[in-house]
This record gives sequence, structure tokens and C-alpha cells, in this order.
Amino acid sequence: MTVVQLNHLGGALAERPETANAVPYRDAGFLLRLLSPLDGTDVAAVRSLYGEVSGVLGPLVRGRSLNFSFGGGDRTAGFHEPETAKRLAGLVSQFDPAGLFGGPYEGV
Repeated sequence: MTVVQLNHLGGALAERPETANAVPYRDAGFLLRLLSPLDGTDVAAVRSLYGEVSGVLGPLVRGRSLNFSFGGGDRTAGFHEPETAKRLAGLVSQFDPAGLFGGPYEGV
């Protein structure tokens, strides 16, 4: 079973604040979420399904939302626009060089 949720974006979320932050893809028109329970489900099968959806929608995809990504940290591409990712990496190296505040996603 997979739950599909499609949200229309825009409005205040689309406005970039004066101070830089880590909210990515403010110009996106929609947010698509796929949520699959993994209780007794083959993770590889779920990833395969998500891969099929990604293959169909690939040309329309701007990136991924870290807030709605669960699981292991092996798929970090697309969480932030390149400029933001570089800025965040600099902040991590400056303020958390030992990696004490790291989460499940390496380098994010």
C-alpha cells in the first residue's frame, strides 16, 4: 500500500526571505508525497515503486523535501539547491566539525 498526497504550493511559501534559510525549491508548483508503511514490506520493492514514479515524473521534479524523507541516509541528492547545500556544509564545518548534531542523512 502506498499513500499518495499532492499539494499545491505557492503563496507566502514562494517568497524568499531577506535572510538566507534552508527552505528549498520555493518556486515549485506542487509537492508530491509517497508514503509506504514498511512493516513487513520489502524495502527494495518500495524503492522500486518510487523509482518508477520518479522515472515518469523525473523531468518535472525540482528536488526532494528533507522534512518528508524517512529512513537511511544513502539518498541525499536533491534535498537542497546547490548554493544552499554549499552554504549549509560550510556552517556544519564551522559550528559542528565533530558531527555531534548530525541526523540520519550524512552531509545534510
